[in-house]
Amino acid sequence: MRAPDMPAAGADVGGGSVKYGVLAEGGRVVFRGSFPTSPTPEDTFEELRRRLREASASAGVEPRRLGVALPGPLPADRAALGELPNLPAWSGWPVRERLSALFGLPVAVENDANAAAFAEAHLGAGRGCRTVLLLTLGTGVGGGIVHEGRLFLGAEGAAAEIGHLTVQDDGPFCPCGKRGCLEALVGSRALGASYAARAGLGEPPPLAEVISLARRGDETALAVFRQAGAWLGVAVAAAVNLLNPDCVLIGGGVAAVGGPLLEAVRASAIPRVMPALRNFRLAGAALGNEAGFIGAALLAAGEEG
Repeated sequence: MRAPDMPAAGADVGGGSVKYGVLAEGGRVVFRGSFPTSPTPEDTFEELRRRLREASASAGVEPRRLGVALPGPLPADRAALGELPNLPAWSGWPVRERLSALFGLPVAVENDANAAAFAEAHLGAGRGCRTVLLLTLGTGVGGGIVHEGRLFLGAEGAAAEIGHLTVQDDGPFCPCGKRGCLEALVGSRALGASYAARAGLGEPPPLAEVISLARRGDETALAVFRQAGAWLGVAVAAAVNLLNPDCVLIGGGVAAVGGPLLEAVRASAIPRVMPALRNFRLAGAALGNEAGFIGAALLAAGEEG
């Protein structure tokens, strides 16, 4: 993909906050900000409209397209939202129609992990790679695939839901109803629970505390991330054997721990990958929590019409 030839705005809507920004021609971020997500989509996007007006005036850039990254599965036509357990009032909301009317701009709508993968492939750690697989690790576990500069979405627009790959048949229950999903083993809640169990704590600590402990060399915290990396490596190996990417990126809040997780992923994945496919690059994502809104804006800027 060549650099976008028009300015665009992007927003990444999460259960707790909305991260947004304005991109100038060429893909440079000229304004960035965030605000708390409201319980309803109407209130959230009205606030986004107000903030983007201020951002445009501040940056001296007028967006001509809007891209919005959203959590959870989306229908293939991206016209309405699916079920969002963390945002129940949003489920089924006709997002594309309402946003086009509210903002008066062409609107692109995409899953948040796909948007992040698109950004990393074009402006982040996946630049120069032919096939990029991004895994996003947070409360949930998602993924996105970019091949030759374009998102691979699958028949129903939901490819790369790697968080629901079964990696332990008798593992813990996942919110999706199955047992042993990757998300149930390496999501942030699972890691907090694992640390609490290992340390004999009554309540699981927040993810940031477990990461901080691991960075300070706490052996219990390091053991949590080594085990998470081992499970993650099983999933990465399956994906590499299936897709043959030249670049596998790990992003999201869990990945902030860095080396201990990546080293464990590599040690687990490589023996499970066919020898002919082992020449892939495994790295941390580069754009952090801005990848979602950057990718959404890039997708919007690149849409026809």
